Amino acid sequence: MEEKLLVENCKQGQSSAQHILYEKYADVLYATTFRYLGERMEAEDAATEAFLKIFGNIHTFEWRGDKSLWHWMKRIAVNEALMKIRKRKQMDIVSIDGETPVQFGAEQEQALSNMSVREIMKVIHTMPIGYRTVFNLYVFEDMSHAEISAHLGVSEVTSRSQLFKARKFLQEYILKQKK
Repeated sequence: MEEKLLVENCKQGQSSAQHILYEKYADVLYATTFRYLGERMEAEDAATEAFLKIFGNIHTFEWRGDKSLWHWMKRIAVNEALMKIRKRKQMDIVSIDGETPVQFGAEQEQALSNMSVREIMKVIHTMPIGYRTVFNLYVFEDMSHAEISAHLGVSEVTSRSQLFKARKFLQEYILKQKK
């Protein structure tokens, strides 16, 4: 079924269309929430809550072309994951001023490019939650530090600091792998 028609059928409350939409996106929305939360049960809960919001608000969705539905749904899932993180109150975000960006050398860039997606995701999941959250928002959601700051209720300096620490964490992992 074409996505635009699928959305229209969901807007009309057709349970078969909702089922198709769920089946089509359940795994990728779960993967999105898991990337932030790092715990299976919590990620499943966030993805379920995202679907409840998606179906409850599908009437507000405006079709804007290919992938507009995916981007809308992904934003809802990310927000659900961020809400769970805020509820945990364990962001462990610590501000440090004046840090210079971590630069990856040619060898580290090569090592990173040789890592599988699964291995990179495994490293991201071992990061402290503050690093991981900012890293995900900056790298995967393409948010600016101003947007991250507004989303998380932290300063832009703190956002930059957490990204710096996340990159350093990744850099140190790569260096350990070379030994």
